[in-house]
Amino acid sequence: MDTHKINIGYARVSTMEQVKTGYSIEFQQERIKEQFEKINIEDYRIFVDDGVSGRTLNQLKIKMIIQMIQSNKVNSVVVYKLDILSRNITDLIYFLNVCTENNVNFISITEQIDLSTALGRMFIYIIGLLGQFESEQISERTMTGLQQKASQGLYPFGAVPYG
Repeated sequence: MDTHKINIGYARVSTMEQVKTGYSIEFQQERIKEQFEKINIEDYRIFVDDGVSGRTLNQLKIKMIIQMIQSNKVNSVVVYKLDILSRNITDLIYFLNVCTENNVNFISITEQIDLSTALGRMFIYIIGLLGQFESEQISERTMTGLQQKASQGLYPFGAVPYG
């Protein structure tokens, strides 16, 4: 029976433009590598979800990571920033609970919060709520802009289709 556990980094960008330019993914991967080096971990694997929303954990790589955690194959999960993992507080809490229940160390590089304390967990939840709030605000502003454009008789979705 193989008892070797792996360490996982997770990077995500939500737009295809970010996927094409690659800057954000490369930046996240570099910071994750630096974090693993900082804590003296050489054996790790970075999973990347390209061009997918952070509003749900219904992404291929996140599902794989959750399955691996639940199968007791993971030692730690590192993300550059908490809202890269999820912009939905319910999903965030679910993921963190899966980590806690399976003794998986979770590290968010930017926030530098210790999940082993009540105060650390509280701060994570507050940051998660702020990420969800920001995502919902962007959606509301976008819808308002589209409605305003349409009420002016303009086509609200970029270039007017031909034909």
